[in-house]
Amino acid sequence: GGTEVQLLELMRGLSPRHRVEVAVLDAVGPLMEQVWSEGFLPREFPLRGSYLSPNTPWQIARLAGWLKANQIELVHAHDFYSTLLAVPAAKLARREGVDFVLDPMWSSIPKGLMEHIDGVRSTCPRPLEQQRAHRGQLPCAIPGTASAT
Repeated sequence: GGTEVQLLELMRGLSPRHRVEVAVLDAVGPLMEQVWSEGFLPREFPLRGSYLSPNTPWQIARLAGWLKANQIELVHAHDFYSTLLAVPAAKLARREGVDFVLDPMWSSIPKGLMEHIDGVRSTCPRPLEQQRAHRGQLPCAIPGTASAT
């Protein structure tokens, strides 16, 4: 899917000075061969059914431990379910001086999620039809938050 292609291109495009670690919900899918051929060995944190199952908090705790053990400084989540695990895990694993900033890509943010993040910043341009409705605003800033740089 599109999410997996985005992640693969991001991993390929990052500077070699960055150490990239990959975590996935399930190490399956048509692009996993490419991920492995690029030298990445994803760590799995499977939901195994509904995200409402008792397994979800266990996977959040496992992910937090993995983030902490690997001294991960940036967590990049690309969809609802990975964000569902990544937000609380990153919060649990966070080190002093590391902020949790969310890019909602111009979607609304659930109220319950706001208490877990330190800031909101969008780096993607607002879709054209929304830009027309919001003339005068910076295309990469959300009113009431820090502007994009």
